[in-house]
Amino acid sequence: MAKVKSVKKKNNVLRTNKFSMMRMINNASSEMMSRIGGRLGQSWFSDTTGRARRNLYEALGYIKSPVFEDYMSRYIRGDVAKRIVDAEPNACWRLSPTITETKVEGVEDSKKQTLFEKDLIALLNRMNIFHYLHRADKISGIGKYGAIMLGFDDGKEASEPMEEGGNHELIYMMPYTEQTAAVKTWVENTKDPRYGKPETYQITTSIAGDLRQAASIIVHHSRILHLAEECLENETYGTPRLECILNRLQDLELVAGGSGEMFWRGALPGLNFKVDADADADTIDEEDMLDQMDKYIHGLQRTFRTQGMDIQSIAPSISSPKEHAAVQIMLICAAKGYPMRILNGTERGELASSQDESTWLSKIDTRREMYVEPMILIPFINKMIKYGVLSAPGENGFTVIWPDLFNPSAKDKATTSVNKAQALQYYMNSPGADTIIPPEMFLRDFLEYDDDKIQKVESILKPYLKEKSKMEDEDAKALEELMDRNKLEQEEDDDGKVRQPEKIKQV
Repeated sequence: MAKVKSVKKKNNVLRTNKFSMMRMINNASSEMMSRIGGRLGQSWFSDTTGRARRNLYEALGYIKSPVFEDYMSRYIRGDVAKRIVDAEPNACWRLSPTITETKVEGVEDSKKQTLFEKDLIALLNRMNIFHYLHRADKISGIGKYGAIMLGFDDGKEASEPMEEGGNHELIYMMPYTEQTAAVKTWVENTKDPRYGKPETYQITTSIAGDLRQAASIIVHHSRILHLAEECLENETYGTPRLECILNRLQDLELVAGGSGEMFWRGALPGLNFKVDADADADTIDEEDMLDQMDKYIHGLQRTFRTQGMDIQSIAPSISSPKEHAAVQIMLICAAKGYPMRILNGTERGELASSQDESTWLSKIDTRREMYVEPMILIPFINKMIKYGVLSAPGENGFTVIWPDLFNPSAKDKATTSVNKAQALQYYMNSPGADTIIPPEMFLRDFLEYDDDKIQKVESILKPYLKEKSKMEDEDAKALEELMDRNKLEQEEDDDGKVRQPEKIKQV
């Protein structure tokens, strides 16, 4: 009996002192990063105590364990930091995608608009969905994740789960950052498909952006769209976009801020008041000198009344911060994979080169394919279908079509047209060019015409070429007759001179 009580008591202790397994799992990565952060910047060279002899992070003032507020402050007040956070989302959502139900080839009504497509068009027109997804994409990269609270007209509290099916309506979308959408509880059941993911969120809503006048509500995960980019071991927490460049941003601020301070201090040259060796110090009025200095520095006075002393100007020392700032920008671009001219907008007054533009567009195209579509857009559409906001598509689902980023602009098309016209002109004006490169090959390989376009060109030119060939034959025949007539008329006159033939005019 005592043994049974012991076991029961032990079980009670276990239940009482039970740590949440999911909290341990989700905190493990942060604890590990904290231990790693303790070694950041330390030089482990020989030392009698075995400790680091130099800690660069402490010496340079770097943040070892940055939190959300560190990233948010950089985003709000930092120029380059804001550019880094917004650049990729802005480029990805600049051209909105087209979402259609996947059609079956060969079906007669495949071109008709389906119920899914009608519902989606109505939802996009009513809610401006891409606007909210774009906003959430930006703010989710400030911290480790972001969230969109989805408001449905199901009549239930936000803490209650949504029921599948039905005929609900989406009435609002509210993007939140990691700070205002904290995870409250986790799914701890290992048999649940959502094991290890948030169960509920604590949403902090503020009045006019003032967190001091804020209210918190508990929201079930079914009413939340969770966004986290560059996840590693944990699918809930991503990687802040500024994390790997935080030190470089601080260095850049030091360079930019130091250059301003250097100019402020060095723009006005210093003054050295040198008293003559034989001057009587009692005759120098210090209060008058101080008054003149005050008027000289803060007023418009540019003269000094001196007696027994000499005023010497101290030349300022000002150096350009351009090269130092360029090093930080180069490292930031290397860490984020951005072409420098794309990040800066322009460099030396020149637009980004075609290679830089192609590299950047490839990066954006990859991000749309690997993250925006599968992790933001498709989960949102699936939620709308699951809870009856959108009619379910057919068994083939739906398709997301993004506009081609590599389509040439109007200026590029005009330049290409001019180049092709010049190439065609050179070809037509080069005698014997058609014997080396046949016209059909020139159209296909040089002007990049397809077979259909070549056939259209040939059909249009066929009557003209036929008429041209006829005229050439007639001209050749007339020229031959003229040459024969001139040959017969060549005879000697009475003086023994040969009559000159009639001048042959070029036909």
